[in-house]
Amino acid sequence: MFPGGCTAISTPASWALLGGYHIEFGGGKRMPGFGTGAGIQWLTGGSYGVKFKQDVRRYYGSFVSFAGRGEMIPNDQSYCEIDPKAKDKWGIPVLRFHWRLVGARAAPGRPYATHLRGCH
Repeated sequence: MFPGGCTAISTPASWALLGGYHIEFGGGKRMPGFGTGAGIQWLTGGSYGVKFKQDVRRYYGSFVSFAGRGEMIPNDQSYCEIDPKAKDKWGIPVLRFHWRLVGARAAPGRPYATHLRGCH
């Protein structure tokens, strides 16, 4: 059992899904890099200079993430083709992607969203 009542890491049998699904947990302190501190303005009010450094040090390593990952089984409605009209800035035809989840693949996000809401 994880903190906050999140009890399952693998796919519950009641979801009746093909393939594998799991929930990944992330967070912690890693080696700071180029993007360290990016996107925290919602917490800091857009600080800069010395105050920004203090804010980054305060919040660094204090975030946790959850991600639901699943397998994509190929189907006839997921493919790419050369677009007959569109070209890039050098005149090279571009790809057009078609992607659709079908059958048992179409609904796995709903159980994950419900399950992750209970992991707080």
